[in-house]
Amino acid sequence: MTVSEKDHMLITKFLDLELSEQELLAFEERLENDATFGKAVQSYMVANSVVNDRLRTDTETSRTQQWKGILDTQAPKTIQKTTMIPWKWVGSIAVVLAVIIVIWNSQRTTIAPDMDLLLTNAWGKQIGLDYASLRALDVDSIKTHIHRSFDLYQYQKYEQSLDALAVFNIKNTVQQYEDVLLLRGLSHYKMGNAAMALQTLDSLATYPTGKKSEVARWYQGIIYLEMGDTEAAQQFIVLPKDSSQGIQLKN
Repeated sequence: MTVSEKDHMLITKFLDLELSEQELLAFEERLENDATFGKAVQSYMVANSVVNDRLRTDTETSRTQQWKGILDTQAPKTIQKTTMIPWKWVGSIAVVLAVIIVIWNSQRTTIAPDMDLLLTNAWGKQIGLDYASLRALDVDSIKTHIHRSFDLYQYQKYEQSLDALAVFNIKNTVQQYEDVLLLRGLSHYKMGNAAMALQTLDSLATYPTGKKSEVARWYQGIIYLEMGDTEAAQQFIVLPKDSSQGIQLKN
């Protein structure tokens, strides 16, 4: 990060609390609109240990030591000398703290979420796929067959999972039919048949008992999002505004 001599002098003047009221307002406005300048100010402030060396709790002390070890390797050598704040200006520290909050908030909102990572995490949650409780002693029971289909799905043997589910229908699998629909829908999608997957999940979403309605809507949103249809996805899920949030099911 390159900082001009003019900006270096401006930031130094800010750290020394020498800005006039008009200059401080202009300084804060620039922080709001110039992310690069905000990062430079943050590096200068931490490198100079402004405020943190004088007003901090035990927790903040430990955290500051961790930050300092990182920033000392990144900040330019010319700014690593600590600037001390005369105590006659201690009342102005509130202004500095307010600017720190502005910097953190502006940087936090400018970090776009990593959609690939969010999708990976969304699939990794395996929402609705909790089949450990389906084990039964009877090897011919419906529950055991569904669990076997789930195992095949887990091992990415999607076609075999669908074959294993083919014997089930709404008449002979009333209680577990929602599990069958969910595994069918996800297996179809993993095999590349998104249309069939979405149709099956829609049947699950409108199934009379409604036990897995939210699960079906979650995967419908995730599938649309992965397909690049953000508008359709947002009918089912809420997309994050920044990297600190995750994908949520729409109410």
